Amino acid sequence: MGEKITREIKDKILDILDKMGLKLNKEKTKSVEAKKNAFNFLGFTFRFDNCLYNKGSKYWNVFPSKKAQKRLRRKIRDYLKSSGHLLPMAIANDLNSKLRGWINYFTISKVSYPNKAKRDIEWYLRRTLNKHFKRKSQRKSRLYSKGVYRILVEKHGLVKPTAY
Repeated sequence: MGEKITREIKDKILDILDKMGLKLNKEKTKSVEAKKNAFNFLGFTFRFDNCLYNKGSKYWNVFPSKKAQKRLRRKIRDYLKSSGHLLPMAIANDLNSKLRGWINYFTISKVSYPNKAKRDIEWYLRRTLNKHFKRKSQRKSRLYSKGVYRILVEKHGLVKPTAY
């Protein structure tokens, strides 16, 4: 990222990468005017947004991309489809490994603003776990009537995305 990237700078970067034994993939590489167009990189979306508190100023808004969120939701959905009649504790433990990895990647960097994405994931977990336990038997699961998500968090240690 820079104001102006000349041909000389691009050649210098290619030379440095070559010395490191790396090659730039010409098909995937593109130049983007980052201040005008949002772009995705390594699971993050980078966007230059207007500041809500200081009129006329802008800031870099970095947050988990839609694709990264969809990938996590797909992992959760696929796991619940294959989990069958596992105990709630086993489900909480298995979901924790998926959630912790995703949360750590987007939170520990201290570069992004993942709070909205974490709220969306939490909402998805609530809805999906309710559906999962509602379908478990003809006589709805006991967990379903008592609030599945709350019980899994409080009793079985399910990670709550918004708590990080």
